[in-house]
Amino acid sequence: MIWLPKDSLGLVREIERDLESRGVLHSTEGAEMDNKGHVNVTTAPPEDVQRNRDLSQPEPLPSPDDLEEDDMRSTSGRVKDSGGSKV
Repeated sequence: MIWLPKDSLGLVREIERDLESRGVLHSTEGAEMDNKGHVNVTTAPPEDVQRNRDLSQPEPLPSPDDLEEDDMRSTSGRVKDSGGSKV
C-alpha cells in the first residue's frame, strides 16, 4: 500500500487516479502536506490501522443453520471413526 499525503492543490488526486487504474492500493488518511511541503501525520500508517481494525473485530461464527452436517460434527468436537461410529 502507498501512503500519500493530501495537499491543498489537490495534486494527489491525479496520482490516486493513476494508482487506481493500475490496481495499486493507496490511502491519504492521516497525512496532509502543508503549503511549505511539510507532511503532518495524524494517524498510524494505513496498514497498521487496517490490521488493528481486523484484530478488534473478529469474524462472526456461522449460524448452525448455515453449517452442513459434517461441519456440525467438527465444530461440536464429535467426529466419526473409520467404522462410522461417533467418537
